[in-house]
Amino acid sequence: MTVVLRDGERVPPERAVVSVFDRGFLYGDGVFEVLRAYGATPFAVDEHLASLQRSALRLGLPLAAAHVLRAELHLAASALALDRQRPVDAHLRVLVTRGEGEATLAPRNTHPTRWVFARELLPLPTSLYTNGICVQLREGCPLPGPYDTPEVKSLSWLPAVLAARDAERSGVDEVLRVGPGGELLEAGAANVFVVSDGVLKTPSGPGLRLGVTRALVLALARSQGLPTQEGTVTREDVLCAEEVFLTSSVRELVPVVRVDDHEVGDGRPGAVTRALHRGYRARCPPSAHGAL
Repeated sequence: MTVVLRDGERVPPERAVVSVFDRGFLYGDGVFEVLRAYGATPFAVDEHLASLQRSALRLGLPLAAAHVLRAELHLAASALALDRQRPVDAHLRVLVTRGEGEATLAPRNTHPTRWVFARELLPLPTSLYTNGICVQLREGCPLPGPYDTPEVKSLSWLPAVLAARDAERSGVDEVLRVGPGGELLEAGAANVFVVSDGVLKTPSGPGLRLGVTRALVLALARSQGLPTQEGTVTREDVLCAEEVFLTSSVRELVPVVRVDDHEVGDGRPGAVTRALHRGYRARCPPSAHGAL
């Protein structure tokens, strides 16, 4: 079951359509954010809306006011819970397309449209956190060019699609991108952390999408007195790490237990990852799925 709002008005999912002349459809000309609701309460809304605003500013795309978007996210999550007649966790997506305009590459006389989707989020497999996942390093990713916008969550999400396809074909859970200099970048739709010698490290720099959950985990680690380091993380850092985990809004913190043919630590989710995940969940609203 999915709740869909278009410019603040609820529409049946079968009527949630766009024109083939919409610039989002034609060129990926739009932005989006994904967040999670716990028991019908959206989490980290202000942080996600700030991220959406940064993406929109980068593309010169006008947005509705933050209080309007915030109200629509809460409305969609609440409507989903009412439809289900019980509190539910939800996968929320807010999306703004530049809309239709003149038939030119340069946007002219456009009329942006905003969408909010709320879909029930079923319990994720417990094994995701108790057993961890296996990943593969994928090298040779090009550096961003002058008109590439990898730090923007645009509707052109093809790299994440291809990463998911490659992971499935390779029989692993995720592919981690590695730059031409051997620097670790990110997963298809998640940020990466490693723990080495008691320090929590995560890649940062031009061309990386620095997610909201990543920032929350860094702040949490610092509040717990755990040293953190942002910057270059190499392929060797990953292979020698005591712990590795991914962060995303929907899956939270996911431990990595194998990289390529290399076992991470003792092949089980590490103590730092588990402690950070408990601390992260403690800051979230109560989940409809119960305790972690």
